[in-house]
Amino acid sequence: MRIVRVLRVLRGVRATRTLASVIFAHRAKGALVTVLFVCLVLVTFGSVTVLHVETAPESNIRTPGNALWWSLATMGTVGYGDKYPVTAEGRTIAIVLMIGGIGLFGTFTGYLATWFLQSGRMRRTR
Repeated sequence: MRIVRVLRVLRGVRATRTLASVIFAHRAKGALVTVLFVCLVLVTFGSVTVLHVETAPESNIRTPGNALWWSLATMGTVGYGDKYPVTAEGRTIAIVLMIGGIGLFGTFTGYLATWFLQSGRMRRTR
């Protein structure tokens, strides 16, 4: 049984090594995929936690739909103002989501710039 466990661990290490080699071979795409995954985790984390901490009577984020809407609007750096946290914990979560959204758009912009530059180089070499 111990040999089977060791083989399972080694298979996981090999898979991680393969994934890392693909990400490092295509750094721009790997960075974009990584940031998108982190942003998905942040939106999920932000929605769940803000729904949990916004228990004040004057809170306007009361349903999971409201929490998801607020989280996506905050992450997109839009912040419509229709939903907003009133507790200190909720505002701290909002700061984390805002920074994550800025990172997402910065990485996406960098990926687009890399894509444009690579396509320009390909046209010149033909």
